[in-house]
Parts: sequence; C-alpha cells; structure tokens
Amino acid sequence: MPIYREHMKITVCYSPMFQNPGGPWLIDLPEKTLVEPTGKSSVAPYKGSTVVWLEIEVQFAMKKWKGWIYENYLDELITNSPSVVIDDQTLNEQDAEQYIIWKNFRQYNLCGHLCIAYIVGAGLSDLLNKIYTENPVLYQSLFPGGVSKVTSTLDLDLMLKLYNYVTPSPLFLGAFNDPVIQRVLLTPLRLKNQLRLSDAIVLVRINNSGELTALGSINHWVVLSACDPRERGSVSLYNPFKNRVQVYSWP
Repeated sequence: MPIYREHMKITVCYSPMFQNPGGPWLIDLPEKTLVEPTGKSSVAPYKGSTVVWLEIEVQFAMKKWKGWIYENYLDELITNSPSVVIDDQTLNEQDAEQYIIWKNFRQYNLCGHLCIAYIVGAGLSDLLNKIYTENPVLYQSLFPGGVSKVTSTLDLDLMLKLYNYVTPSPLFLGAFNDPVIQRVLLTPLRLKNQLRLSDAIVLVRINNSGELTALGSINHWVVLSACDPRERGSVSLYNPFKNRVQVYSWP
C-alpha cells in the first residue's frame, strides 16, 4: 500500500542506487520516486568527493530493493494528510493513491469516485459499497466485467444522487458566463466567491506522476475547493491521484 511516512524521502532527479556506498550499481530511480531510509548512513567517495550516503528501501519495477544512495539525490517528503480513507490500496509505493484492489480486480480509474467521496465525506469503500447495494445497474456500468471504467459527468451525477444531491449538477463555467457579451469571465476573485457556495468537480490533464500540467496526456477529475485571489492567485484542489489537497498557481 502506498504510505507516506514522516521520514520518507523523494528523489530530486534521475538517481542511481548502489549495493553499498560507492558501488556496485543496482538500479536507477526516476525523479520523484518515493524511498524509505533505514536509518543507516555512511561516508564514502562519490565522483571525486567524500559524501554522505543513506541506506534506503524502495518498491520499484515490481521488486523491493535495498541499497545505498547519495544523500543529495533526496529531499524530505512534505505533503498534506490523506483526504479520503482508502482501503485495499495496491502494494507498490510508487502507485497512485487511487489504485486499489476491489473485488479481486486491480482498479485504476477511480478519480471520479474519489471526487464524490471527498465531497460527500465518505470513505472510498463506503461509497463503492453504497453503489453496489443501492444501484446495481450503476455499479455494473461503472465496473463492466469487474474493472472500473473512465467516468462521465452523468456517472458523477448518479453517484451524487445516492447522497440526495440535486442533479443534474450545474455546469461549472456556466456560473461565470456574462449574459450580455456571452463570454466566460473567470477570475480568481470570482472563483473564490463561487467556491464559497459549493465545490466544483473539473476535468484536467495530468502527467504520469499525477501532477496537473497543460502537457499532460491523462484526463483526470479533481475537486476545486478554494481560491486565494491575492497577487496572481492560487487554487486549492483535491487530487485523487495523490489523495491530497494540493495548491497550484493561477494559470
């Protein structure tokens, strides 16, 4: 299960890992790989200098590795607490937080389900069990053949309806449409005022690390929860990939 422990670290660049301080080589870890120090350290040469080495453990490439890494390849992992209770997560610590084992199948496409769980204040298993027992037709639609599919806005509304939310949900950008010039006028201040009324589920693009980016290749649901209009503005959002609230600068 992916676990963020207080003493975990994260690689800051493409980082080689060795059997012992200075070699021989074991494996290269990509940037933003989560590792867990064992508490052991040593001093040994590296690239012509004497440096500090840390012994680490890491789940990577379908295997548990234990070895040594140059200390400056790592940063402390600083993150918010998990936002939704997620049971039965996959064992690989490099997996997204939203990946779980559910009814004997590995489930990936749960960002929409987690957005609903975040809004209604339910654990993920509680939400899935509610769908399974109260709307079997919806459950079969969401998990054809037992495996989760990509969710649509209709799917999100049907899940919200189980918690007595009024549906269909209003379109997010519709709240910012100027009726005179027939154009969306969205600013940080206006978004802040709108989010005081309700959270908003929006479709974004992420990369393989789960970070929002215009160059991302993966469609992904997130929940906009707050906006700070000061200076150029920033947005707080719940990201199911990380199962945490993150802050992004205004586009």
